[in-house]
Amino acid sequence: YLSRASAATDTGIPGLMPNVWPISLFERTYGLYVLLLAGLLGYPDLSDVVQENLDHIDIALREHNGLNFGETFAPDVDTTGVGTAVLAAMGREVDPSALTQFECDGHFETFRGELNASVLSNAHAAHGLKLSGHACSSTEEFLVRRQNFKGTWEPDKWHVSWGYITLEVLAVLRQHHFF
Repeated sequence: YLSRASAATDTGIPGLMPNVWPISLFERTYGLYVLLLAGLLGYPDLSDVVQENLDHIDIALREHNGLNFGETFAPDVDTTGVGTAVLAAMGREVDPSALTQFECDGHFETFRGELNASVLSNAHAAHGLKLSGHACSSTEEFLVRRQNFKGTWEPDKWHVSWGYITLEVLAVLRQHHFF
């Protein structure tokens, strides 16, 4: 494992390790999520690769009741939300318990016991629930309350770009008639 992890850095420096490895599910889910946000998830020329990755995500979600960086990590609401969103957008049935297991006081925890809620993770969870036909009004209200006076959302612990987080939140709220 350590030799393969070190080789995955592609630096040739012995003993240099990535901070998280392998990240096979993360890449699959977020790659498809970008296509969803761009309106290209159902693009015919991408059908074969999209279906192959959807199959992999679907199996992992059912086996682990959630998703994370890879099959060896405990599920989190962020990757599970993204995976649920792409599966639901492509007409696959999704069990909402993979997301609702992370509910806490009107929002979602990325991991159980989290001390401060992530706007980005909550946006992804809300998107997954809404696309799979489940209500999440308290989470949408949580996201609206977190908007700052400039009309954007602040970076959080999972991403340092206010632009990226604002895009992700607006993709969810705009789709569901908040704006």
